[in-house]
Amino acid sequence: MNSESQLILSLVRTSLRKIGNEVIQKEDIYNLSTLVQSDIMLETKCNEISTSILLETGQNAYPILEPIHHIFSIIPSWPLSAADKPIYVSRADWNDYKEETGARPIYMTLYAKSLWVVPNTCEDGDNLVLWGYQNFVVTEMDDDHPPEVPKHAYAALVAGICAKIAPDDFVNEYLMEKQKLKNNLDMDFNNGIQPVKRKW
Repeated sequence: MNSESQLILSLVRTSLRKIGNEVIQKEDIYNLSTLVQSDIMLETKCNEISTSILLETGQNAYPILEPIHHIFSIIPSWPLSAADKPIYVSRADWNDYKEETGARPIYMTLYAKSLWVVPNTCEDGDNLVLWGYQNFVVTEMDDDHPPEVPKHAYAALVAGICAKIAPDDFVNEYLMEKQKLKNNLDMDFNNGIQPVKRKW
């Protein structure tokens, strides 16, 4: 068993024993951890992930296969100039841009879990790196796989699992721990700690 899953199991069981709750099976804790981790990821944006898309001339749409949500930065592989910098266009305005021409993609939008680019020309090897937040659990926590939320979110994970089992005793603690994660994220933005822009 990996030490991180063992730690979560131990903390959940200890917390539940303090309120006189019976021992919960580890499989139940693992199943609940999936729900709680997805909730934490979606609400607190604590898991930054990236994905790379290799561009091909003639292709306008690229499926986003990663569990990425709230894309906050698109970084092209080519040197940036004012003319080459990607510009996000809302879906409502996409028709005004979809016929643009040029040497590389400039205008981009998200639609139907795909990144759409215009113009659809590029050079060999051009790619885009998308940075965003993970919004659901890919590999469920078990004896071999640790939680996917970062370690600084473990208190929220433990409180959330306990809140699923004994809501009256733990729901407020869970909400408080999630709020701490949100506050830390806001503080990072305000202090300029994060090296990439959060909005296009």
